[in-house]
Amino acid sequence: MKYGVKWFIILLSFNLAYGAAAQKAEQSTRWSITKTRLLGADAIADLNNENPNIVSFFWQDRYRLDPYSPRDYGLELKYKLVLNPADENTYTSIGQQNIKNVTATISRQWSHWGQSIFGLQEVSWGENLFMPILDLVNPRDVTNPRGYYDSGNKLSQLMLRHEYQKGDYSLQLIIIPLTRRTPFPEAIAGFGVKQPKELLPGQGSEYGAKLSQLINALEIQYYILSHLPRNPSYTFASYSSNNELEVNEERILTLGSSFAIASQEIVYRGDFALHNNYPASSVQYEIERTNLIQGIVGAEYVTQSAQTFGIEAHIDLWEDQPETYSDGPWASADSSQAQEYFWLGISSRMTFFHDILQPQFFYFRGVSNDDTLIRILTDYNIGDDIKVNFEVQSTSAATTSPKFLLGGVERSLMSVTYIF
Repeated sequence: MKYGVKWFIILLSFNLAYGAAAQKAEQSTRWSITKTRLLGADAIADLNNENPNIVSFFWQDRYRLDPYSPRDYGLELKYKLVLNPADENTYTSIGQQNIKNVTATISRQWSHWGQSIFGLQEVSWGENLFMPILDLVNPRDVTNPRGYYDSGNKLSQLMLRHEYQKGDYSLQLIIIPLTRRTPFPEAIAGFGVKQPKELLPGQGSEYGAKLSQLINALEIQYYILSHLPRNPSYTFASYSSNNELEVNEERILTLGSSFAIASQEIVYRGDFALHNNYPASSVQYEIERTNLIQGIVGAEYVTQSAQTFGIEAHIDLWEDQPETYSDGPWASADSSQAQEYFWLGISSRMTFFHDILQPQFFYFRGVSNDDTLIRILTDYNIGDDIKVNFEVQSTSAATTSPKFLLGGVERSLMSVTYIF
């Protein structure tokens, strides 16, 4: 309860501080203020009946103060309050489980040295292709019922971010004093997961950089990030209780590059990553470490009526062969040779009736394996204020698949939001 009260006091203090700053901004000509509020409800049904259906209500606020003068500080706050009537803890013990998607930053524009931003932030790296092989600055919630790769699944990190631009070049530096762990599931394949010890400063620090270059219509970006694993791996710890698996964490160095170029109605994109000291297994007696090279190339065709059709090709190239695909956690493999895995994905985003109806379709399938993901989404925009979203997900991946976080689920989702 004390922990919940602490979070409530912190959030209330942020609200009061930003409210006071907003009032001051409105009374002066030093800042421009933007305020957005959402009221909504989510419904998630597990068609496999392995998990209970979830209905939750949420309130989301976003405040942004942008200074007219570079000598002033900019402020931004966003948070989402969630209430799940089926979970007694969300209304009897107010705490961290009620607060989602928090970002709170203070920024300063320097005369000749770019901009510095400090606080809880979400940062996007890569070309926003289906698999986030470069988008690693923020952890993702493996327990999120909407799925690990859902776009709203990032966890904000406390970090110092500095951005500098000169001509066709831009540089972004990131320092994370103490990383935020991905919430771990309670069990995998029937085995309980032992919660790891708290990270210490230095041990849990992360840092990285992104360099961007614009050459006519071609944008190229280069990345480096020293970080803890974003896709957790596990080892067997004991057989005498529910804590049978423990999280295996070793630092990973990721180097990468991406590109985007537009040619008339087609946009070509690509992400490439080299992960050093990457775990070569997901659930095993002993985690082997190796180098992993990942590549994604894709193209999107946009019609004159704003209909979008895309295709992507994925490859994972392991220096040492990882576990073979299997339905069980005891898979083994000959690690004496490299191994490649391939996937293909297709997508479409369409709009009808002046953007009132916006269906989307995603299909992701393994070429040398049985990984499959299907997502069908439909957005209904009722005026400028009300949005209704329907989604159906069907996924299949072996426990030992490099994409095992796709899971094996059949779920339907619905959300209603009102903007005011």
